[in-house]
Amino acid sequence: MVEHIAGVDKMIHALMYVALSLALWLEYMRAHRRGLKIFWVWILAFVFPIVFGGVVEILQGLCTTYRGAEWIDFLADVLGTTLATLVVRCTGLYRKARNSGS
Repeated sequence: MVEHIAGVDKMIHALMYVALSLALWLEYMRAHRRGLKIFWVWILAFVFPIVFGGVVEILQGLCTTYRGAEWIDFLADVLGTTLATLVVRCTGLYRKARNSGS
């Protein structure tokens, strides 16, 4: 039933990457309240999910016969990661975590 909704696969991709990136942001900030380094949190919570999504798409295209690599899936992954990052930045969660560790 759900599979008949246009674009549902792309929405699922985006939501999965919102969840992945948000979990990485929150866990890093929780675990590193003291000495929170902006460079590493950006690498872990923003760059890593994007690279991971790209690698998954490439492997789907190269290593399976029943799945294909799709640029639009990768773009949905990037969108989800970006949305999670915007949520963290716009809600002030990063600033609060950084200030509480000082």
